[in-house]
Amino acid sequence: MPLFFLVSGFLSYKVIDMNLKENYFNFVKAKFYRLAVPFLTISFILVYFLIGLYFRKYCFNNKEINIRNITTFKKVTLYLLSLVCILSYSYIMANQIHIHRYILNPLRFLCGLLGMILILVFIEKICNLRIFVKTVSFLGKHSLDIYLLSWFFQIASMILINNILKIDNYNIFFISNMLIGSLCIPFSIYILRRFRILKFLFLGENSENNLSINIKSLSFNN
Repeated sequence: MPLFFLVSGFLSYKVIDMNLKENYFNFVKAKFYRLAVPFLTISFILVYFLIGLYFRKYCFNNKEINIRNITTFKKVTLYLLSLVCILSYSYIMANQIHIHRYILNPLRFLCGLLGMILILVFIEKICNLRIFVKTVSFLGKHSLDIYLLSWFFQIASMILINNILKIDNYNIFFISNMLIGSLCIPFSIYILRRFRILKFLFLGENSENNLSINIKSLSFNN
């Protein structure tokens, strides 16, 4: 990543030599077409994105749906299937077991799909808890901070686990990335957001007005 930025800076002669008053708008426009359009295109063809679009349409067209009405047998079956898939995939990755990609890729997809379903069921059960609403609102408020900054802390975690401690256990690697990566939140709150210029440069915020998430609007009962 540092090498990428070094090369980018070395090759950015267009920015240095351009007439900012006359050419800057065209430069930004060209970059938008080069970066934003491919990003949006890839996003729209991602299968999970399409599943989310369909699921939203299905829920709004069937507002009487209530997860609580699902039979206990179906819930238990879903939980067991999800646990088997997720634990199997975790075991394969943790022990670096060689599995043919035609088996591993569907298993990975199934884990992601079942994991999302379990999260939706879990959210439906606790969405009215005040602590949950406050937690999700807090994470929603700082979602950009997490998206932009967590990678730098995860890099530090990777260096610590792989290069310094020489640990190759996938579970430890994952937990370390989650814990150390979460340090981006206090870093943003107590450092970046304390200074207006840093908040503007790194988070793009130039006002004190921030949007918050009302998690109750996500309830399937509404």
